[in-house]
Amino acid sequence: MTLAGLEPHKISDIPRYWAAATPDAVAIREDGAQLRFGRLWQNVGCAGSARYSSGSCAASA
Repeated sequence: MTLAGLEPHKISDIPRYWAAATPDAVAIREDGAQLRFGRLWQNVGCAGSARYSSGSCAASA
């Protein structure tokens, strides 16, 4: 798969690309809930940080 001519090297390259291109587009729908690309990318950044364990990263937007 290519993203605007770029070959992604990590799985995180995909949500990062779409968060920059279309942050308000729905990335995931499950059980009536939606997660948008912008929030998904924020959560990716939070996943490995101390902010995640402290609760300052929201689960949904």
